[in-house]
Amino acid sequence: MMKKLLVVITGLSAMIAVSFAITRCESQPEAKYVFYFIGDGMGVNQVRGTEIYNTTMGLSPEEAKLSFTDFPVQGIMCSYSGTSYVTDSAAAGTALATGIKARNDQVGLNVEEKPHASLLDIAAEQGYKSAIVSNVAANHATPTVFFAHQTNRKDYEDITRQTLEANTNFLAGASLIDEKDNAPFGERWIENAKEYGWSVFRNSSEAAASDSDKVLLLGDTLARETLRYAIDCHEGDIKLKDYTSAAIEYLERKAPEKFFMMIEGGHIDYALHNNDLASSFVEINDMDESVKLALEFYKRHPKETLIVVVADHETGGLNLGGYNSYELHMENIIHQRSSIESLTSQLRHLRATGQGSWERVKALLQEQLGLWGPVEVTPEEEKMLRTTYQRSFIEGRDNRVISLYADNERLAYDAIMLITKKAYITWGTMTHTGAPVPYYVMGVGAESFADVRDNTHIPQRIAKLMGGSLPRTE
Repeated sequence: MMKKLLVVITGLSAMIAVSFAITRCESQPEAKYVFYFIGDGMGVNQVRGTEIYNTTMGLSPEEAKLSFTDFPVQGIMCSYSGTSYVTDSAAAGTALATGIKARNDQVGLNVEEKPHASLLDIAAEQGYKSAIVSNVAANHATPTVFFAHQTNRKDYEDITRQTLEANTNFLAGASLIDEKDNAPFGERWIENAKEYGWSVFRNSSEAAASDSDKVLLLGDTLARETLRYAIDCHEGDIKLKDYTSAAIEYLERKAPEKFFMMIEGGHIDYALHNNDLASSFVEINDMDESVKLALEFYKRHPKETLIVVVADHETGGLNLGGYNSYELHMENIIHQRSSIESLTSQLRHLRATGQGSWERVKALLQEQLGLWGPVEVTPEEEKMLRTTYQRSFIEGRDNRVISLYADNERLAYDAIMLITKKAYITWGTMTHTGAPVPYYVMGVGAESFADVRDNTHIPQRIAKLMGGSLPRTE
């Protein structure tokens, strides 16, 4: 009798468990359209600083807000890698793509250097078409963590081969790079791309209208590693928004049932490595234009769309305030009209053409940064700039400031540091920090992100909402 009772109880328990599993399965929402934004280097202070910058530019409180800072689910997460409390973009990107910790400088591998599946693999398995979009090189670290497996993020030959083998439908970036001959390398791999079945475009509208199942969209020139800084753009220049719009139009037409998109604001990180405050704020605004496109799509599909905005790490150790004063004077930043790299090019042009008198240089700094105009310069501050000018322009020494992605003119750097100091804003470094970073979520299943505390949790939640599971070895 007891044996029969145990059998009945066991059977009943199994039925309850199956019933519960079915209920959970039926209640699990599905994200049919997934937009995954990665702001490279975009820490909490960078986000808040951008909104203060926008307000100081004269925008209303509502206009000044970044669209994603109103998302219903927000939080802070750790960004450390598998080998360091301070991550690089390869390891951080791998965590955000695969749900596992990785070694710095490695893509798509865990700390034991075993390849892991990514959200792009989940998308393919679950019948999603996909797009990977960036305003830096298409074979740079963050885009490639979704489809490549390499122990060295700078093995561009192998990573570019894996880029062209990627199981995605739309790939957009500024260029295809290596460390030596950027343009020739890119041209060679464009020819290889055609052999891999890619249709290659240099025009966003043509890419959006393509019937090809594999679209590769690149910038107007391969000589540049990235698209132009947003602060340097003129009417008609290609921007991240153009790439994002083209990808949405393409996927909406080719995959109306469901699709996955990753969009990287990679140029944010470049500006932050240069400690170029205004350029970084304009880059964050530029990425937000792409987020707004996703929000427009969300309004048409509110019950099926998921939008996730994250940072991979913080760059620069940015502090809003400093110099032993509870003040912030963003009005000293808003007159900057060009990036430090553009300003460097202009200064070097003056030197090379024999036009580098102090009067001409001073006029350029006034025009591009507002110095000696809306931004007051004291005699002591002018003496400091004049000393840098004398040392670099006249004596030809100590005229370079080298960051991860740029070799800038010392005078350009010192002038931008002056307006930054006058804004009472300080930098801690020209590289990454271990600071926690923000995430923002809205749409179907957003509530499941409320307990995220680590960057590996983000792709795990997204994968589940797409019907898959991460982490998983290949």
